[in-house]
Amino acid sequence: MTGTGAIARVGDRIIEYRATAGEKTRILGHLNAEREQIEGDIESVEPGYLLKYKDFSTVADRSPNLYTIRTVGGVTADIEANDFNKSAYLERVLDNDAGRFERVGRLQHIHEKDSGGNPYDFLAYMIPGTTGTGPPRGYYPMDNRILLTPISDAVYTMRLWYIKHYADMKP
Repeated sequence: MTGTGAIARVGDRIIEYRATAGEKTRILGHLNAEREQIEGDIESVEPGYLLKYKDFSTVADRSPNLYTIRTVGGVTADIEANDFNKSAYLERVLDNDAGRFERVGRLQHIHEKDSGGNPYDFLAYMIPGTTGTGPPRGYYPMDNRILLTPISDAVYTMRLWYIKHYADMKP
């Protein structure tokens, strides 16, 4: 249901409703707060229920090892910016059919470091053993992109898990 539809339904049920801008704002604010409460209730009863994933593939020898996740072929993907920034974890898919995955560590903070040119080289210093090339062992989400370390030495299928939050209703 859209925000306009929700407002119309409230107007049908409340005789005193005058459809002013202030009343519309209050109604939508209340409905959006209830949606957030329901999402929280779902997570407390069934943790992981709102988890969704997006698969993507790495490119061998890409430097920086940076991937745009929210757009695919110029088309906006199904991951909203708010959901992407609250990514839960990242896995390397070893064998999807057998359910074999390898967790990739999330980097929490970026500290400035003189990397000698490439501004993304600092990641190699943040996780021991990630210099050079190899399968991804660390990641850092940045806006609508994700940065992996070390540089991929082959094509790997990655699975980004995130918590799906539903968008606020708007008029």
